[in-house]
Amino acid sequence: MTTPDPRQLERARKLLGLWRGAAGGEKDKARGALVRVLETAGLYLSDLEVGLPHVRDPGAAPAGHEHNRYLAALADPASRDEALQHLADAPDLTLSQRQQVLQYLDIGRLAASRAEGWALTQPDQEMTAEAITRAAAQLTEAEVARDQAPTLASSIQNLSLLRAAVLLRPERQLRAQDEFQAAFLLSLCAELSGIPARSEPRGDQFVVVAYLSANELSQVRARQARNSADLHRELLQAARQFGQRVGREKL
Repeated sequence: MTTPDPRQLERARKLLGLWRGAAGGEKDKARGALVRVLETAGLYLSDLEVGLPHVRDPGAAPAGHEHNRYLAALADPASRDEALQHLADAPDLTLSQRQQVLQYLDIGRLAASRAEGWALTQPDQEMTAEAITRAAAQLTEAEVARDQAPTLASSIQNLSLLRAAVLLRPERQLRAQDEFQAAFLLSLCAELSGIPARSEPRGDQFVVVAYLSANELSQVRARQARNSADLHRELLQAARQFGQRVGREKL
């Protein structure tokens, strides 16, 4: 087997590093240059680093190989920060891989570094970066690992925003005459606040427990009053349609 030219190896490794750090057109240029160097030298990505696949095009390499390289780097304090930056936003990590990353990832620190941006992109007028940071400090590794968002960062973002929304709003208890009105209020409160509500039976009535700001509570009451007749009409229409379907069923 021919010994690789050290100069070609070094050049290919530099182009690989450039490709990893570039974006857009620059990433495409680095990718093309790297492939040409590898073809000329008869090399593959596996010749550049242990764990990389036996291919020449880094864009065609399975994402898992990149993930494995960074996961291995977590054990080295010198390369850990770079690895965490990649892995926090890496899509499609397995549950075990997410758990491995979370052994090193500071959830609160990541949220604090991104909280300003997260708050600015939210339609929730109550949301603040400080509330997001406080909420993230309450998250556990287990709930972040098992969240269904595609990346760890997006899991931390979603969970922090939901918990922050609760922190910013007092608990409200709204009485409903029956389970139909309770169902209406559940959906109305959740739509206005973005926070799931719950219904609890109390005697012959129901209580909807929701987290609402003063403005949201005012909106709930106004919309409930304005649409009470419409709710009754919608329920009658649904009952009629259900009766028609039952009547058409073959016995």
